[in-house]
Amino acid sequence: MAQFPLTRRTIQRTIWNESTDGRVIKLADPAASALVWDVALTGLSDGEIAAIQNLFDQVAGQLTPFTFLDPFDNLVQWSEDLSAAAWTRGPYLSFPATVSGPLNGSTAQAVCNGSQAIQSISQALAVPASLQYAASVYARSDAGGQITLFANAGGQSFSESFPAGAAWQRFTFPVAPVGSATQVTFGVTLSAGSTIDLFGFQVDAQAGASKYKPTAAQNGVYANAYFLNDSLVVTADGVNQSSCKLQIRAALG
Repeated sequence: MAQFPLTRRTIQRTIWNESTDGRVIKLADPAASALVWDVALTGLSDGEIAAIQNLFDQVAGQLTPFTFLDPFDNLVQWSEDLSAAAWTRGPYLSFPATVSGPLNGSTAQAVCNGSQAIQSISQALAVPASLQYAASVYARSDAGGQITLFANAGGQSFSESFPAGAAWQRFTFPVAPVGSATQVTFGVTLSAGSTIDLFGFQVDAQAGASKYKPTAAQNGVYANAYFLNDSLVVTADGVNQSSCKLQIRAALG
């Protein structure tokens, strides 16, 4: 998807109107706000270059949008508000209180499972099942308990369980689904009768968790990204070794 080092730029536009008497009116144009990624890829195999060329041909360069996952960002929405509409919650889960979070000045949610069965909180993401992901969350519980991080894609289910103690811990669950599914559901389950403090659910499109990044309505999944190039220049650096540079743009909001 990308290699580091990687550059992401934010573009803002201001509308400038100068009248005949010299007065100037400036207005922000939020509809023109965009992100641009400068992606330099090296050491690519012939198969990897063929996959990039295939995508480039399918979308006809700048003509057609495609989904791009921001390597810098958290892929879930509302990472600190598990009661938001983006999350699907078990019917017996409640949020009785807010508590001090693991990061300076942060606020976490106490989540209570009042039933005698496990209950889950999950979010479905429009992302391909063919990539490597890492789901992570901070958790703690004075009374102890167990959380399970899970991912479901195309009929496949993956999970890993962790014990929640009195101190905040960040638990990470790497997962690499396979198949052609275009949606992956990530979530966390709570054991029966437990109350767990949760904070900062995150999904990264890589093998491990990066530094936590809070999100609101805007997450790192851009379904309407475009190439800024109409030609793909590939340099052959050796046998089965190639490189190329791409620019990708996506509107903000």
